[in-house]
Amino acid sequence: TCSTHYDEYDTGSPLTPIDMHVWICAAEKDNVLNTGFSKPAEFMVDKEAPTTVSVTGAPANWQSSNAPAGVDCTDTGDSGCDPSAYRVKISPSNPGVCDPVYGNYPSPAGTSVTSHSWVCAAAADVAGNTKITADAPVEFLVDQNAPTVGVTGAPAGWLNTDAVITVSCSDTGGSGCVPSTYRVKEYPTNPGACS
Repeated sequence: TCSTHYDEYDTGSPLTPIDMHVWICAAEKDNVLNTGFSKPAEFMVDKEAPTTVSVTGAPANWQSSNAPAGVDCTDTGDSGCDPSAYRVKISPSNPGVCDPVYGNYPSPAGTSVTSHSWVCAAAADVAGNTKITADAPVEFLVDQNAPTVGVTGAPAGWLNTDAVITVSCSDTGGSGCVPSTYRVKEYPTNPGACS
């Protein structure tokens, strides 16, 4: 409750501007010096952006399954981070730095990253102050594209010497081909498409 000791109150009214989260009590006297006291009024002002914003969920190693891009936020202003305002921006190539404009972050936190990408995060606190991650874009090692595999070395006609089989591979998914996994299978007749 507010103090009922008039001499404990600061002089002057109104107290402006209020630039922080505070409770205000007021006292006033009438013409015959009767003193009235207010109930406390809460002024919820938070002008500070969240303290830190970072990307979470990046795989440490290459994986073939989706990876949800999360956001972590801390806020030393009194309003606190607003999880419903966590946003991510997913780029197919490394942009080098994160976009400084909160409105350019189109996807909610938790959006699945489905390919090799770089992710930046943005967040807002309950008061609407925004912050972009200060870190560089975070790489998500996700590759769901099968590599393109070919066989070379087949002669144009019959040979009377050994033929050398060469397996070729290209991978657009980002994780790269692994030569130690190359395998071949022999068929006595043309199998058509591989199955």
